[in-house]
Amino acid sequence: MNELERALTGDSAAAPAAHILEGLSDDLVHRRIPGAPHSIYEELWHLAFWQQISLDNAYHLGRIVLLRQLNQAWPPASGGFTW
Repeated sequence: MNELERALTGDSAAAPAAHILEGLSDDLVHRRIPGAPHSIYEELWHLAFWQQISLDNAYHLGRIVLLRQLNQAWPPASGGFTW
C-alpha cells in the first residue's frame, strides 16, 4: 500500500476515514457553524478536489514515463524507477 492509498483508506489520527464519514446526513454536511470557516460539505469537496488533482498529476507522470520508455529514453541519468 502506497502513501496515497494509506491516506484514502487507512486510519487517521482519530479514527478510520470510513468511521469519520459514516452516517453523515445532508442536513449535517451543509450545516454552518458560527465561527467555523467551512461546512463539512466544503471540507469534503476540498478533499475530493485535491485527491483528484493528485491522481490526475500521478496518471500523467506515469504516461510520460511510458512514452520515455517507448523512446528508449528511460531511465534518466539519475536512475528513476523502472517497471
